[in-house]
Amino acid sequence: MIASVNLCSQWLFTTGLTRTLRYSFVHPRAIAHRALYRALVRLAPAAHGTLLDVGCGSRPYAALFAPYVTRHIGVDVPTSMHSNTAVDVMGTALRLPLQSGSCNTVLATEVMEHVSDPRGMLMEIRRVLAPGGVLILSVPLHEPLHELPYDYYRYTDVALRHLLTEQGFLIERIERRGGPIAVVTYLFCAFLYRAYGADGYPARMRMRPLAGPPVVALCAILQMIAAGLDPLILDDFDTLGFVVLARKA
Repeated sequence: MIASVNLCSQWLFTTGLTRTLRYSFVHPRAIAHRALYRALVRLAPAAHGTLLDVGCGSRPYAALFAPYVTRHIGVDVPTSMHSNTAVDVMGTALRLPLQSGSCNTVLATEVMEHVSDPRGMLMEIRRVLAPGGVLILSVPLHEPLHELPYDYYRYTDVALRHLLTEQGFLIERIERRGGPIAVVTYLFCAFLYRAYGADGYPARMRMRPLAGPPVVALCAILQMIAAGLDPLILDDFDTLGFVVLARKA
């Protein structure tokens, strides 16, 4: 029985299903993925025209934005740890390979913490946006170290308001991604995976033979419970991160 569970766990984490099942509770980051997706759902209707997806990876939100935009352009670095099959053009957030004013919407999810110069990134995004264009930007507040050595910052909503206003953006909405229960559960599950469940967490995980399957099962249960309880506690002081809707002034 243990051997069969272990084989299933190895199969799950070596066949790319971690991307397919990103919202399933068997995924180690499910509660964080769900919170981010819910926030994006609320802001997606503001997207329009040509959308530039900065740090697009595998474009996990393409279907969400498809009803609102006429074109979706993915840009990422050649050295990205994610698949580059969805990338249209290679470039960095500090030097976007597009003409000034050529985009109506810029989407940047979980990118700015990996950019050494966030002001330069926002300046470059503002350059490629047409007048009145919108930026949908997500950043973490609570997140274990990842994609090292390119993990530079964590952001509060105060910092976001300062940086965006400084670069000439008008902030229309800031969405919080979960509350304190989501934060505690996510960080605890990340610790369990990292310390006991898998080698290579969170990049290219390989389950450990004995501890891996119980960790998957325990974290799935904890995340299910947290998903039900988290909306019941309103708190302005803790969240997994933020998603901002801002407009080029």
